[in-house]
Amino acid sequence: MADNSAHALVMWVYLIPTVILLKTWLCWDNYRQLGGFLGPAKFAIANRNYDGLISGVANFIHYSFQNIHLLQPVDILWKKDVD
Repeated sequence: MADNSAHALVMWVYLIPTVILLKTWLCWDNYRQLGGFLGPAKFAIANRNYDGLISGVANFIHYSFQNIHLLQPVDILWKKDVD
């Protein structure tokens, strides 16, 4: 029985960061409150990405460096669970 509770705990530890990182909750909240997944239509149109691929690459690099240590607690728990 203790083995099942340990697996349930590990599942919740991995599920919570997954939900936060996917940001599906944000899209749903925007849709529910503002009528669109990206927020109000005027805001979404005014903030379109006109820079194309260069801006996409810049965002990828920015978020890659920003999130380097974000998943470190999950990695530590994963190593403990594997060992």
